[in-house]
Amino acid sequence: MFNPHAPTPRQVIVRQQLPAPPERVFALFTTAQGLRSWFCDEAESTEALHGEVHAGWTEDDGSSWERIGRWVEFDPPRVAVLEWYGVQSAGKNAGEEGQLVPDYWRIAVAPDNESAGSVVTVVSPLVASDVAMRPELLADAARMGWETTFAALREMLTDAPEGR
Repeated sequence: MFNPHAPTPRQVIVRQQLPAPPERVFALFTTAQGLRSWFCDEAESTEALHGEVHAGWTEDDGSSWERIGRWVEFDPPRVAVLEWYGVQSAGKNAGEEGQLVPDYWRIAVAPDNESAGSVVTVVSPLVASDVAMRPELLADAARMGWETTFAALREMLTDAPEGR
């Protein structure tokens, strides 16, 4: 059973500060509009416990891929845990008996005591790539990806203050 409070060696933990209040940051990670603003091309999200989530991407060559899931923990504006699956990767994500094995993403948001912003902690799975890679290198790549993502989110939040 998944325990979002006890990360496994197949997960990475990233903690960053963002220049927005917890309610706004939580919405970036959980609402369809928020997800479309930085994460994916298409999104649907029912923002509630057991609410469904769909995210879709379109590549430059016109191909597309998607992920579906549900919120297994949802406590705005503090914590959300998403259980989700890669739709096209059913064979890659199948367990021993053929059923899909989910990934879990945990987002925790807290007020930043030193600013009017928030501190965000993400527990993210190490998503396997098509290239063979040692787990520690995969973890480093995941951390760098999240650091790049957080830099872009900081810039987006600074350039577009709430209400604009």
